[in-house]
Amino acid sequence: MAARGYSRWTVSHRLWQLDLLSRWLEREGLSPGQLSPERVEAFLVVRRAAGYSTWLSACSTALPLEYLQELGVVAAVTASGVTDDPVERPLVDYGRYLFDERALTERTVLIRYVPVSHLFLDGVMGTEGLELERLTAVEVS
Repeated sequence: MAARGYSRWTVSHRLWQLDLLSRWLEREGLSPGQLSPERVEAFLVVRRAAGYSTWLSACSTALPLEYLQELGVVAAVTASGVTDDPVERPLVDYGRYLFDERALTERTVLIRYVPVSHLFLDGVMGTEGLELERLTAVEVS
């Protein structure tokens, strides 16, 4: 991650997150190769239930899972496959855009942009789902 330009803060916190995931897998009697979208979600549920306030969404697990995939430790578990939540899917894509295209730091993306975007998307959730096509430029601004 450091070679990709991530800060020391990001690298150290992602290593900590990988350690939490590793210890959870161990407690569950699972190997890293058994990591699946459902198990990632189970890990996130446990974190939420334990009262943690960070790294609780599919978007927050995208970078560590991508790293484990590149190492060949886990099968292809993509961030977009981690959840079926209609609000989470665009947030994962938006977060990836901010990282890759805008070169924003992880801290900026996950602490500033994604939470605000989550609130916005929750507010536009309609009876038929997200209904982004009905948004106007004024509403987005």
